[in-house]
Amino acid sequence: MPSTYGLIDGNSFYCSAERAFAPVLRGVAVVVLSNNDGCAIARTAEAKALGIKMGDPWHLIRERRELRDVRWFSSNYPLYGDMSRRVYQVLAERLPRVEPYSIDEMFLDLDVPGDLRRLCQELREVVRASPRSRPAWAGARPRPSPSWPTASPRTIPSWRACAT
Repeated sequence: MPSTYGLIDGNSFYCSAERAFAPVLRGVAVVVLSNNDGCAIARTAEAKALGIKMGDPWHLIRERRELRDVRWFSSNYPLYGDMSRRVYQVLAERLPRVEPYSIDEMFLDLDVPGDLRRLCQELREVVRASPRSRPAWAGARPRPSPSWPTASPRTIPSWRACAT
């Protein structure tokens, strides 16, 4: 087991995946909807700033005037799975162990020589620079228990943000 591990977490992962194939969407409010376009399940920072909440029913918010420029997408799980696989491959080429936690989060074995902060920043940049990339958050901390962590780094004070 590693003594230091990290977590890489995709920022608004489904929206970022949509933006990877449509660069014109950068800076635009994007929302991905659940199965059958029921409700918002992923939102960019721009969409959140417009007041769109996780789980907002699409049929109740789509006609709001202030949301007329929002780009709405039906969920595309094969695309998101492929994007997740690509990120995993990029990380697995550089680290001794990568453990997928969810479609947009992976725990990383960071027991490697060198500066930990620099490594996290480099990993984030490699993920960003890979074809059809997405923004990501990376953090690292000493391992507090024998098992891999089960909580988000943003909820654990001892996580150090390596790159955001």
